[in-house]
Amino acid sequence: MFGRIVPHENFGSSGGCGAWEVAARWPYLHLNDGNINGGLLHDLTVDLDGYLNANTRFQLNYIHVFLKTPSIVNSDADIVALRAQTDF
Repeated sequence: MFGRIVPHENFGSSGGCGAWEVAARWPYLHLNDGNINGGLLHDLTVDLDGYLNANTRFQLNYIHVFLKTPSIVNSDADIVALRAQTDF
């Protein structure tokens, strides 16, 4: 059974730093089908999560996208995403 992440010490209380998580992934998507030559899409995602307490989380993602297509010029993109979540 999965549960929520609960830091041993909340961020800011008695010098606590909360809980931290670092993750990375490398997915790909094949976009060709029949006469459609969409190419191949890869992305590299690096994720940093900060859990301030049992109810508050911040997530920072850096995503670099690689699109390789046979019909047009290859394309790359960089994305930075910041999310905040609180529940009770």
